Amino acid sequence: MRSANAECMVNKLSKLAYNFLLQAASSALIKILTLLLIPVSIRFLKPEDFGLFSLFNSFIAILSLIIAGGLRQVFWVDFFKQPIAERRHQVNDSIIIYLFATVPLLAILYKFSPAINNILFMAQATSGMIIVTLLSCFLIFFVELIYQFCIHQQRIAQSLFCQLLNASVMMMSSLFLLWYGYAVFGLLLAQLLGNAAVCCYGFYLYVQKNMRASLSVRRASTIARRYLYEGYTATPALVCMWLLGSVSRLTIAYYSLATAGEYAMVEMIATIFQLLIIRPLQATYLPVLVEQFSAPAANVQQVDQHNKKIMWLVMVCLMVVSVVSYMMFRPLVYWLLPASYHAAVPLSLYMGAAQIIAVGTVFALGYIQFRKKSLWVTVALVVSSVLNFALTALLLPRYGLVGALGGLIVSSGAYFVGVLWYNQILHRKAGQKISSNLP
Repeated sequence: MRSANAECMVNKLSKLAYNFLLQAASSALIKILTLLLIPVSIRFLKPEDFGLFSLFNSFIAILSLIIAGGLRQVFWVDFFKQPIAERRHQVNDSIIIYLFATVPLLAILYKFSPAINNILFMAQATSGMIIVTLLSCFLIFFVELIYQFCIHQQRIAQSLFCQLLNASVMMMSSLFLLWYGYAVFGLLLAQLLGNAAVCCYGFYLYVQKNMRASLSVRRASTIARRYLYEGYTATPALVCMWLLGSVSRLTIAYYSLATAGEYAMVEMIATIFQLLIIRPLQATYLPVLVEQFSAPAANVQQVDQHNKKIMWLVMVCLMVVSVVSYMMFRPLVYWLLPASYHAAVPLSLYMGAAQIIAVGTVFALGYIQFRKKSLWVTVALVVSSVLNFALTALLLPRYGLVGALGGLIVSSGAYFVGVLWYNQILHRKAGQKISSNLP
């Protein structure tokens, strides 16, 4: 019996490792293709232009979260609870609800695009840039839905194809448009074309599987209130999580677009951590951890202690790898980047430190998410974001980007320590509850 359990555990760990490595490898491949574009694109863009482009990316990230309203999260919570025959209806219901909720909102935003330009983009954006950006925000919901569907259905090859399609269309379009002098508008349009290519493939699959047969606006209207309520109540936590990493960029942009361009280059380290480590962890490790917490005879505290041992080991390994990688690749990076971006290279170590803390937070949040303490997570993220903003605004004028990155490290560390503290409180309360129920 014990050997059978051991074999089952080995199989689960092997599958987890395989899925993590495959997800990380596919993300690495996509990121490498994207990184190959950067040395080319920055030769067509001044730091001010790159700063403006990074502002647009921040706007796309936050607006796509808000207009989607957590619908994808609600969709996947319900998806696996439904019989297979009902899942077609659920896909169509989610699409209909999203369309009815989003199209009027985007129309209103376009109406106020001059104000958005003045407030967020320092009057540097054109109407064409804003239109392309709003369309990208609209399509991201469908792109992420397709990615999620492929991952949850374990269609790794199909997921990789969609990501490669997006990256290749975006790269070819970017090179073509930059060559003809379209600069920031060209990069934004290339992103839109990449997302549109994935949506076209998704629509092909939709038609191929005859999903239109289960389309019903009346049925979707019966669950719209619940979906919108549950989705939008989850949105603040998603927005705050984004703000913790991006409030520095927005503050720096108001200080100087050229400095924001240098900071956007440093943020490539954060993007690498997100794609190669954090997202694969969230997609593969956290579901297994929650499954272990949910086991009928599970010793939750012992499982979480093992989780924390893995957390500290991973953080130490990442620290060593980051320092070694910096020493190895620093000459190559200096050679690839124009001289106007060289000041950003030494700052990559600071960003790496902040991202290592973020990786640790993913592990530490496992038990808190299992206990569904989303309100506490939202409040903690708000406090960390406010601290990050205050430190950036205070330190940036005197210490430049070093001060801004120091503020990011301190705020990320405060959030990490707070998560560990609350984790211990939950375990203590759970232990007291168990003790009080004993005869």
